[in-house]
Amino acid sequence: MLRAERATYRAEIDKLKHTIARLRHEQYGQSAERRELWDQLELQLGELKENQAQAATAAEMQASSDKVAVQPFERRKPARRPLPEHLPCERVVYPVPSACEKITQPPAPSHPIARGRAGPGLLAHVLFSKYGLHLPLHRQSRTYAREGIELDVSTLADWVGASAATLMPLVEAIRGHVFAAERIHADDTPVPVLDTGQTRTGRLWTYVRDDRPFGGRAPPAAIYFYSPDRSGDHPEAHLAGWTGVMQADAYAGFNRLYEPKRWPGPIVEAACWAHARRKFFDLARLTKAPIAIEAVARIDALFAIERDLNGPLPDERQRARQERSRPLAEALGTWLHEQHAKLSPNS
Repeated sequence: MLRAERATYRAEIDKLKHTIARLRHEQYGQSAERRELWDQLELQLGELKENQAQAATAAEMQASSDKVAVQPFERRKPARRPLPEHLPCERVVYPVPSACEKITQPPAPSHPIARGRAGPGLLAHVLFSKYGLHLPLHRQSRTYAREGIELDVSTLADWVGASAATLMPLVEAIRGHVFAAERIHADDTPVPVLDTGQTRTGRLWTYVRDDRPFGGRAPPAAIYFYSPDRSGDHPEAHLAGWTGVMQADAYAGFNRLYEPKRWPGPIVEAACWAHARRKFFDLARLTKAPIAIEAVARIDALFAIERDLNGPLPDERQRARQERSRPLAEALGTWLHEQHAKLSPNS
């Protein structure tokens, strides 16, 4: 399966390389549209090379852990150029044992990427520039070239893909820690995604574990998942096998998670006051609507009680909520029904 996946990446990469080479040949006198197409193709090429490098590194890591003989992956290694003379260099000498009985050699320093020259600082900078500053690899390559450092897109893509595969055990450890919780917070947010000739909207799903308000001692953590759309299939896949209490908004895509017949069991829905308050807050801020202002004030009184209850054990929190929060919540419900009856059906 991994071999077929790598072959598919290689074919697509070769096709894009041919198209980019043709556009470069026609560069002089090219139109703005052709330049935009060139940028988009280089963006796709970088992503394909990242996926190819990630798959190759993952296969190497799996072969190393399983200790089984697999057919080696023939990575196309670019020519390793000498470092520019203007870069500062530091010579580090590692001492060897003083015994003269035999020839010894100290172990080479560890590198994040096997047989790679990039250190953790450079890799972190490339990854942050790509994912934090949204700089595609072909633009980063041009930036380095202006400083006299030749870093091909293929080299940068190998670094990104290998780094992603190397960091995956950490991602899985965080995921396991978050989904080991009895309760989580879930939400999604739209994110702009570069695509061929346009910017489309993807989704970033966040699941948070934070037991500190309940007196828990487990460290808080968050796990993130990306999807190209907001289909309910995505949270179902993320939360497959998990049961517990989930605090989320009223997004309909979560509904199947709450079904009683769900395997291995239903997820208990915890309503979110912050989402319930949001529409009232917008109306109060933008239109100064009296009902909305009153609703926000009543909900904020519940928030004030929760701030006082941040930290005690669950039994203490439940007792305080019954004494202090329940009367306010019941009064809020009665008041909302009264106000709703006074409004026009089309309001």
